[in-house]
Amino acid sequence: MPPIPETGFLRTWDLLQYLLPWSIRIKAYEPMYYELLKDYLITIRYKTGWPRLWLTFCFAFRTVTMFGNCLGLLVGLKMKKIVLNRLGGNVVKSILDRLFPRF
Repeated sequence: MPPIPETGFLRTWDLLQYLLPWSIRIKAYEPMYYELLKDYLITIRYKTGWPRLWLTFCFAFRTVTMFGNCLGLLVGLKMKKIVLNRLGGNVVKSILDRLFPRF
């Protein structure tokens, strides 16, 4: 991973990944991170005015949704483990595997 930038969205995105377990980070966080990074580098030319304000809002919103999706996935996987431990059985396992695919 490249060095952490000094400020801004890039630094926030780099630091947020350390709150997630490795499996969630690799499977869910990094693909969204690289998509955001690509879009951010394309829009960096807008430095002032309404376009910059709008893009700041858009990237803030996308950052929150990206991290929220990762947390939702983490909660879903934890719930799946809890239900499997409590109920057991192959039928419950197959239903949960369809609802929450494994990573």
